[in-house]
Amino acid sequence: DVAREAGIAALDCGAVDDAVRLCSAAVRLSPDDLGLQANLSLAYLLAADDEHAVECAKVAVEGAPNDEISKGVYSFVKDVIAGRRERPKRLSDVFPIR
Repeated sequence: DVAREAGIAALDCGAVDDAVRLCSAAVRLSPDDLGLQANLSLAYLLAADDEHAVECAKVAVEGAPNDEISKGVYSFVKDVIAGRRERPKRLSDVFPIR
């Protein structure tokens, strides 16, 4: 899916406005894909739009409560908003490459 991959690439580069736009487009194209909701949550978090970041993360977790990635994204979003973690600038700040 082109919109998914483009959104992830924008997140990875720290191109925040592009990430929000592309991840939003991906969700519009596949609204039932909860992984896309998690991606959009991260895009909003990078953009410091905390309200939308939490909202999208909640949708992902409520739709797939056993999905470890969505739960991790939700936890990360809440930690950033609470000041327990530094706000990420790109995707690798959330999921470090090992």
